[in-house]
Amino acid sequence: MAWPSGPQRRLHRRRRQQRRLHDRAHTLGFADLNSCLAARCQDDSSLAQLAGELHTTIDVIHRLVVQAGIHRCSPMVRSARQRRRSTDQRVAERAGQLGFADLAAYLADRVTRQRWLLTEVADELGIHPDTVSDRLDRYGLRRTRQTTR
Repeated sequence: MAWPSGPQRRLHRRRRQQRRLHDRAHTLGFADLNSCLAARCQDDSSLAQLAGELHTTIDVIHRLVVQAGIHRCSPMVRSARQRRRSTDQRVAERAGQLGFADLAAYLADRVTRQRWLLTEVADELGIHPDTVSDRLDRYGLRRTRQTTR
């Protein structure tokens, strides 16, 4: 069999690359490459992370994301979401160290049962009182009295 030349060679290479990327996405547990890209972009993964996971280059990932019409949030929004996930993970670990199944159980105990001040909770968790208030709202927990000074 003769090797394709010129434009045919590029098309052959691109098809082979698409097949390889599709197979890699399938290995990662996705139905196809587009669903992989969409899910990982929704998770705010960087192009570099995607390229690493799919064993390709950032330029290829960028081209595929654009071709698929996948909207990515601004870097500022992605960064804020990453900081929130990092804080949530750190705080959940701290709640576990204190003997609670999760952050919701910790907050329910400290704030609603023991009536700790938000500043006391924040100090024990190593976070800002506004973060405590935000997480209380997220879990639908209500203070029985005002717990800030």
